[in-house]
Amino acid sequence: MACDRGADPQVSAWGLQIDPIVPDGADPFLSDSELTLRLIQEDGVEDVPLGASADATWSAEDLPALSATRVGLLITDPNAGLDPLDYADVRAYGQSGPLDVADGQRSIPVLVAPFGQLGGLGELPATRRSIGAAVAVLPDGDVLLFGGTDSVLGAGVTSPGWRHVLRLSRSDEDLVFEEVGDMPSLPNSDPERVGASATVVDTPDGPQVLVAGGRYKFTPTNKSSEQAFLWDPVANEVTWDESMGSGRGRSQHAAIKVANGDVLLAGGWSATGLATTFTFDWYRASTQEFQLGADVDGVGPVGFAWADMGDGGVLVCGGGASAAGNASLLVPTDACQRIGVDGVPRSVADLGTSATHPASALRMWASAATLSDGRVLLCGGTGESIPSGETRPAVGDAFLYDPDTREWEAVDTLQHPRAMHRVVALPDGRAIVLGGVDAAFGVAPTSGGGSVAEVEVFDPVSLAFTDLGVGPVDLGALPTVAQAPGQGLIVVAGVIGEGGGAGYGIVGRGP
Repeated sequence: MACDRGADPQVSAWGLQIDPIVPDGADPFLSDSELTLRLIQEDGVEDVPLGASADATWSAEDLPALSATRVGLLITDPNAGLDPLDYADVRAYGQSGPLDVADGQRSIPVLVAPFGQLGGLGELPATRRSIGAAVAVLPDGDVLLFGGTDSVLGAGVTSPGWRHVLRLSRSDEDLVFEEVGDMPSLPNSDPERVGASATVVDTPDGPQVLVAGGRYKFTPTNKSSEQAFLWDPVANEVTWDESMGSGRGRSQHAAIKVANGDVLLAGGWSATGLATTFTFDWYRASTQEFQLGADVDGVGPVGFAWADMGDGGVLVCGGGASAAGNASLLVPTDACQRIGVDGVPRSVADLGTSATHPASALRMWASAATLSDGRVLLCGGTGESIPSGETRPAVGDAFLYDPDTREWEAVDTLQHPRAMHRVVALPDGRAIVLGGVDAAFGVAPTSGGGSVAEVEVFDPVSLAFTDLGVGPVDLGALPTVAQAPGQGLIVVAGVIGEGGGAGYGIVGRGP
């Protein structure tokens, strides 16, 4: 995953040289594309059309002062208008880090990637390969990575997790993760963590990162931590109060920030290293305290699919649970539930069911996402129980849940059956399907299965999946995906073969 300069890097304005950094050497300045400069400040966004030429120049009076400004580049279809902006017409987008340019004389690196597609950024060295890392994208576009490990093999082989905290700065044109600190040693918790979660939360001191849960090794026979901490991205240090213990150990769970700023911590391997009961807790941002939630019937605590439905709460479906009397066997479940924003779990039966409800078939290691029209797409996974050290084949089935009709419907299947993948909704209404493997593993993997390297998208109009045709993008099983509004996605590769992937990339850092 290499980064190259664009074929014509000289895009200048007001003595300002904009230097496009293009993942994988792709040239965004197509002969039939329009170029627009986007100036992003706290009080709004200003778009300056530049036309089709990549070497146009502008005088000082054409641009506002650039203090605390970020500069973006929009590459669009020449037949499209930007008023209002139609994301479907955006071919590529790039954005700089925050600027403070007094005299306008500066070269600004701008990372450019095809909008809605995956662009490779670089490689994590072997000493920092971060399978199961917790990743957060800050509001300014910087990325923080907590822990992870370089090995996922069986209980006797798995390497301990890392304790380091790495940072990828948007102002670093080399796009290298740098070590900025270590996670803390907390009561009853190892500083090394795999399978934790990282979520940006608002505090009186500004945005900080809530890091919760995790375990010492990838193999879940190690108990999960019940501890959490806040990481200050300005000071690069921990803000900690022992009252912040989450109360229930969990790892490889979901952490979902809801509209009011609170964080839902759901599912995952428990403090005993088992997956017996689906539980959830709330982190209340206003008080910086945890509130224990209820048990959720029928949904498996690991490998479940989830989707944030806004005011409709969080939908959780399927998943796997430890078999009674046989902790090494992971058994798929068949229920869907909705956890309301009021913290009350409700059966999907309350929303209505249909003959094509996906819970009619057992399903774990599927993935789901809420599309821009409010419907939920669920696809892939496996329907078979998985003994420790073995794998089971993935399926390509896909379904849509419509909260208006309160029904599920089957749609066309994936082009490539996969499990342990990620589905992410795009602003243009589509969804992108990333990573995954053709055979899912259970408690103690001996391998990650065969990677599915094709990237495909779901069209909510045709109800079909198509390959993007961007070449192989090997992200493996359980890739880590994090995003922030206006900053697109950061993707860190997961389990590939007997070890782990080192690659990381972006999906359309966009307007």
